[in-house]
Amino acid sequence: DACGSARHITDGADGLVFPSDDYAIFEEKVHQLLRNEVLRVSIQKRAKLTIARNHNYEQFSDFIQQLTH
Repeated sequence: DACGSARHITDGADGLVFPSDDYAIFEEKVHQLLRNEVLRVSIQKRAKLTIARNHNYEQFSDFIQQLTH
């Protein structure tokens, strides 16, 4: 779904996105990770970069400052 964390994830690049109520697709995504080591490692590396780039203390500080002004 495009709610919560899914708004910040590129499916297949830095995470896997699936509808919150579709357990069959969730199961498919988990099996995809289990079968594909290259994908697992790639997502792990890119997820760390995404978090460092988009969710860091400087951005959080800017967000808090915007709330106080």
